[in-house]
Amino acid sequence: MKRLFMFSSLVLLVFLTACSSKEADEVLDYHNDLVDVVNPLMDQLDELYDQMSIVQTDEELLDIYGDMIPVTEEMQAFFDSQDLEHDIAKEYHEIRTKAATMLSEAIAFDYELVQQILDDELSEDEIIEAADQSESMNNEALDADEEAEDRWQEIIDEYDFEEIEEDE
Repeated sequence: MKRLFMFSSLVLLVFLTACSSKEADEVLDYHNDLVDVVNPLMDQLDELYDQMSIVQTDEELLDIYGDMIPVTEEMQAFFDSQDLEHDIAKEYHEIRTKAATMLSEAIAFDYELVQQILDDELSEDEIIEAADQSESMNNEALDADEEAEDRWQEIIDEYDFEEIEEDE
């Protein structure tokens, strides 16, 4: 009985694989690569953001932002390296790239802002204006990431993908 179950499971798996389309395979492979490459980088950024809450000086804050820049560059390299064929994968990639680019730009802006503050290049009004712009940029990046997550959920439904939750 156990062999019959294993055999029928294998046949079902082969059948399901055979039924999937090339576009479904591509968007799923893209997403899985994104999770494997970008999620650990996002975890690094989260850790760096957490470190910001315990900094003692503006110089330490600047160092943390400086550590974030290469992480965002590595993320951008992932997105730039993609060569996708199907419209669904291209569209999803475009949404994810937009979110990553916005995050990268927000971090670069914040890094420059802290540098300018340390170099005493900005007036108090300019600092307030720049802080407002920084908040806006960061919120837009978060909104773009939400849009990408929403689109991924639509793709899951559209292609009937099965989500697998990993234990952390």
